[in-house]
Order: sequence, then C-alpha cells, then structure tokens
Amino acid sequence: MTMLWWKSVADTMLTTTFWVSPTLVATNALLQSAVHYLPVQQKTRYWLLPTFNAALMSVIAIPALIRWLFVHDLAPTLLGDLAFQQLQAYLIVDLAYSGVLCRDPTQKFLELWVHHIAYIIFVCAVMTLGKSGFADPYLFVEIPAAIRALGTLNPAWRSDIGFGITFFALRVVAPFFIVARDWPAYEGYYFASVGAMQTLHIYWFVLWCRYMAKDDKRRG
Repeated sequence: MTMLWWKSVADTMLTTTFWVSPTLVATNALLQSAVHYLPVQQKTRYWLLPTFNAALMSVIAIPALIRWLFVHDLAPTLLGDLAFQQLQAYLIVDLAYSGVLCRDPTQKFLELWVHHIAYIIFVCAVMTLGKSGFADPYLFVEIPAAIRALGTLNPAWRSDIGFGITFFALRVVAPFFIVARDWPAYEGYYFASVGAMQTLHIYWFVLWCRYMAKDDKRRG
C-alpha cells in the first residue's frame, strides 16, 4: 500500500486545483503589475513582491511554530492552507515576471528557476497530502529570505552575517529537527520534496561560506 502514494498524488492532481488559488495568483499578478509601473529602479521592481511575501510568511510562521512546539497538533489549518497557496501564487508570478517577462539579471538560474520549481513541488506535496499542519513550521525558512530581500532593496539594511546565521539555523539545521520529530507520519512524495529542498539549502549555505571567505580575504 505504501508504494501507491504516487497514484493518490496523480489522482488528486488530475481532479483538483489543490495547488493553486486563481484568486491569489491574480492578486499577486496585480501587485507585481502595479509595482512594475512605480517610478523606482528596476531592481526595486524585482524585489518588492519577494520582500512582501517573505515578510508575510515569516509573520505567519510565528503562531505556526508555537503551535508545533507546544501543542504539536499536526492537523491542517485554514491559515496554513492559505499561507501555502499564497506562497505558490507568489512563486508562479515571480517566476513569470523575473524569469520570463522582465528577466532579472541578478538572479541566477539555480536561485530562480530551480529554487522556485523545487518549492512549487514542495507546496504541491503539502496540499496534495493535506500536510499543512506538518509543513507550516517550515514557513520560518522565509526569515533569511526577508533579510536578503530587505538588504537588496536598501544596501544600508544589508547584513551578510545576519543572513548567513539565520539561513544556517532555519534552513539547514531546523528542518532536520522537524523531520526527526514527525518522521513516522511522513509519506514518500512529501519526504522526497523536503529532501530536495534541504539539498539546495546545504548547497546554498556552502556558497555563502565561500563568498564570506573570499570577502574576508579581499578585506584582509
């Protein structure tokens, strides 16, 4: 029976729109369209929506993490479902805007296409398997994204150390504790998507370490 998880996922994908909210996609598209016509630098147009989304996910992560730590109730929640549908809608719109319509030269292939597609698959797993109660603590991984986005919008707010520390703590280390605690309830597709994300997170942290080492040599 455990080998039939893929059939359940396929059936759900064919019969529902579990993974996307047309309303939220349209809302994010309208927001990005409005930002596009603001009298600001193009870099700001690229990063306003990511900053908003990362900040929103970070705020939602606080009650989700408290609930996971002290109540450990893994049942899906309306807030969790809405949060992941918003994340999905943002990823689709940002990929279309920064990756296709108005290509962001500062975004590398791995950072934009691979990152967004990996997270889209993760949200598909969350919504297909009804795992928002498991996954909403993962929303805190957007905290380092918010730090990076704010630093991109305003260099005075940039903190490479702050980004690196929060990235290591929240994207590299913390997910392993979540997996260890909830391991018995994981299913194949969901576990595989978490594993793929963690591989990316570890790779990006190694890149950050290399960048900081080069920067330190340059200053020295």
